[in-house]
Amino acid sequence: MSFIGLAKATFYHWKNRLDEVNLDQDLINEIRDIFEGNYEAVGYRYINQELRAGGKVVNHKKIQRLKRENNIQCKVFTRKS
Repeated sequence: MSFIGLAKATFYHWKNRLDEVNLDQDLINEIRDIFEGNYEAVGYRYINQELRAGGKVVNHKKIQRLKRENNIQCKVFTRKS
């Protein structure tokens, strides 16, 4: 037990995790470009189609997770009649 209340292994585990590079950053930027280029009104299905058309095959669940984690949400349009 160390003086900050963490085990040595735990401390170094989190220290090394903070040094990791986000491997999905390029994908997040592409998702954001597609999203903003379409009036911020497209979902994961359309983004998946656009990525596949560009030659990138990405699972739809990963797109949903990255959108949720990076707060990329569609505007909600309602029709009042």
